[in-house]
Amino acid sequence: MKNKATERLDAGVQTSAQPARVSRWPTLWCAAALLWCAWWYCHEASQGLLFLTVGLAAVAAALPRPAPHTVRWVVWLSLLVAVAFFAANVSRLIPPEGTVGDARVPDRIVTLLFALGAASLFFSPRANGVTMVAVAGLPMVMMVLGREGNAVGAVDGSTALLLIWLFIGLVVVADLVQRLTSPCGREQPSPGAGDAMWRLASLAGVLALAYVLRAPVEQGALFVQKKVFGWVTNTGEGVGNRRGSELSLKQPPPADFSGRMRVMLLVQADRFPGYLRESVFTTYAGGRWQAPKPGAELRQDGAALTGGRQAAYRLGSVGPQERALLWQVEVMAPQLLGGFCLPGSAVRLQCEGPAPLADADGTVTAAVTLPDRFETEVVTRRVAASVYPLPDGGGDPAYLNVPPSLAGAVSNWVSACDGLAGEKRVAAAGARVEAFFQTNFIYRLGVALCSTPDPLVDFMKRREGSCTYFASAAALMFRSCGMPTRVVGGYVCCGWNPWLNRWVVRERESHAWVEVWDLSAKRWLLVDPTPACGNPAALPGPGRMRFAADLLVAAWKRLVTGLKGMNVLEAIADMGETLFIFLWHTVWSLAGAVVLAGFSAVWWVRRRSRKKPQAKDERLRTEMTEAMCGIARKRVPGHLRRRACEGWDLWLGRIGPDLPVPLFTEMREWAESYQALRYSERMDELAARRWLVRARQAKGGLARASVNLRRP
Repeated sequence: MKNKATERLDAGVQTSAQPARVSRWPTLWCAAALLWCAWWYCHEASQGLLFLTVGLAAVAAALPRPAPHTVRWVVWLSLLVAVAFFAANVSRLIPPEGTVGDARVPDRIVTLLFALGAASLFFSPRANGVTMVAVAGLPMVMMVLGREGNAVGAVDGSTALLLIWLFIGLVVVADLVQRLTSPCGREQPSPGAGDAMWRLASLAGVLALAYVLRAPVEQGALFVQKKVFGWVTNTGEGVGNRRGSELSLKQPPPADFSGRMRVMLLVQADRFPGYLRESVFTTYAGGRWQAPKPGAELRQDGAALTGGRQAAYRLGSVGPQERALLWQVEVMAPQLLGGFCLPGSAVRLQCEGPAPLADADGTVTAAVTLPDRFETEVVTRRVAASVYPLPDGGGDPAYLNVPPSLAGAVSNWVSACDGLAGEKRVAAAGARVEAFFQTNFIYRLGVALCSTPDPLVDFMKRREGSCTYFASAAALMFRSCGMPTRVVGGYVCCGWNPWLNRWVVRERESHAWVEVWDLSAKRWLLVDPTPACGNPAALPGPGRMRFAADLLVAAWKRLVTGLKGMNVLEAIADMGETLFIFLWHTVWSLAGAVVLAGFSAVWWVRRRSRKKPQAKDERLRTEMTEAMCGIARKRVPGHLRRRACEGWDLWLGRIGPDLPVPLFTEMREWAESYQALRYSERMDELAARRWLVRARQAKGGLARASVNLRRP
């Protein structure tokens, strides 16, 4: 004869512990706040983001129940919604072809945050859901307010106040509705009039303060944005601020300059790159070398390359007995470079962007900003010399200019160099100058020289300094002897990274040398007066940790470069197409068939091993354990869920004080009935199956009982 509890189970009586239907009003108000932001953001422009927001809001409001709030659902649903919003707002995310800089980055960030806020509509309306909507909509509101007066969709002062206040009002209403419709909110008293007035007064004060501080906050945000993006990307500041326009001797390199290992360039070449020319200086006055102004734009040599984005420019000519090889260069720190670092034997340049500027001395600078990578063809027979062959050194008097205030001192320097005054051969004169500085001077960083009357005067007295002083003094000495000379600044590339399979140019390898015109041979000769210990080639090589750091820096820079100019949708489509083609050709080949058969066999064996035959009682006990764990996950809040290896009685004792009495009573009865059946010595199959039916209904939200479910 059935007892009372069994009859109630058979009748399927639901108790007061049955959950109430989740209210969708908070979702509707959150969706209204997002739609308000999207409408202004898409005002008088592409409406794709607005239409997608309307569709997702309608789907989220029409769903019978929210999506499970698990890590898997949150991650994948957010990713799917983000891709959809990127596709809908693609016209604002991808800059037009040929534009410079990365001005679309704020739109990408705003779109991503807005997508995360839209994804939160599909989950249970909680306090963090309203916060996500506020965080998602606020950047979009600020972007609309930050549009200039002549921009599309710009707003005036009165409209801006309407936009801000209505958005805040919608968020506040969504939060209030969420509190009133939540199960915990019903058990708590409604906020009184005094509390509401205090909240409104606090909100008004915060908004007033924000309005007063809007201008300084906006300026600070723009400053921080510029700095942050300047560290990882090259935004460009124009030719006027380019590094390398002058070389000052009043501020010597710091003493720790030889330890600066920052990677400037990565060069893929088949041989030692050597001297790379960055800047050429011809005029000296007051302790400063001045470079000539940038020349005219280079003309393209042939048709554009790489789908019209990369162009080639002619820098020199290749002789009949000479061969040119292609070097590939990656720019890792463009903000620290004043121009293209090229060997003097470069005859061709390939790069993206506007046409570079070149002067008569072979210095090539970017019109706006350096590209992230470029290619150059180099004549291999001239790599050792690395001297730019043009122009004729006798045609420009600037190559012989010596400041009048230093004429007497320079004559004394020439007299101190044995045999230099009477030497007519440029190669021999260069050897004498190099020997003079090598024998009588010391290379040292961080030497503070007196700037009056000139830093070079103090340098020649103290006989110690860095490469810029050696090159400057040697240049004036050559000019005093009637030999046209120019000072060259750049880098000496001498480090090989086997992990990257590239030649590495580091910040510490910055160097200065001179080029002297040989009138008899009609060519420029390279002279490096710095002592051998001061040449970057003499620096100790890096270790394995530095190689690993270079690899990480290169990977990060390549990722940033790829993302900066990448169309996300095209990249996803190309990856999918490539994967499909690869799998298609692999499967329909003999090797692919063997691999597929092997993977299929492994999968079948593992599946069979997991599905070992079990006795009927063992299967029932396993099913009951899964059902009971599911009930505990569904009914109890996340912070009170049962821990691993925690007994059911201990778990109930721990969560009892934090649960409402009806819910605790229900969970206790479920646990007692489960343990009575699950751990009985002899399984009652009929009672166990009836328990499973009720447990699955309670787990799925179809029914929930709070009666004694013990076996009769």
